[in-house]
Amino acid sequence: MGTSGWRWSAPATSTKGWRSPPSPRAVARTSYGHATHGGFLEDHWQSWPERFDGIVLFDLIEHLQEPDRFMEQVASCLRPGGVVGIKTPNLLCPEADLFGPWYHSLKREHLQFFSMDSLTMCAASAGLEPVALGSLSHLLSGFVGREQCDAWEREGLGADLACWYRRPVA
Repeated sequence: MGTSGWRWSAPATSTKGWRSPPSPRAVARTSYGHATHGGFLEDHWQSWPERFDGIVLFDLIEHLQEPDRFMEQVASCLRPGGVVGIKTPNLLCPEADLFGPWYHSLKREHLQFFSMDSLTMCAASAGLEPVALGSLSHLLSGFVGREQCDAWEREGLGADLACWYRRPVA
């Protein structure tokens, strides 16, 4: 259970008088009619060749032991021309330099750290080509101003990477 009280894989339950919110999968199914799948991509990717036009990976890839292998699985699930969007912390940002070992993204659960170049190499190893590469910077805006943060973003030095990659059309 995360700090928000959401259960990400179990149905809603009552515990000691507190009712946890319904799982996002249950909400997607009952409120919007979307089919969802539990488990891991590892459990499904071979039965999903060229199934999706788009896949979004927010704050995920840094938690994986084998991101190159995972990206190959993601790429195989994309239709030709399909895109994957990835948001992940950027190791090459001023915040990392400023805070050093106390930088918020240097968490024990983060197994991988990326720069824009290393994320793009990971995507390329899966046969994906860059569409739009960017970074977002917000952590220091109150200290250095929005103008400086905008400059860091333009240079690919924002605290988070936000990148889109495409499976080529044959």
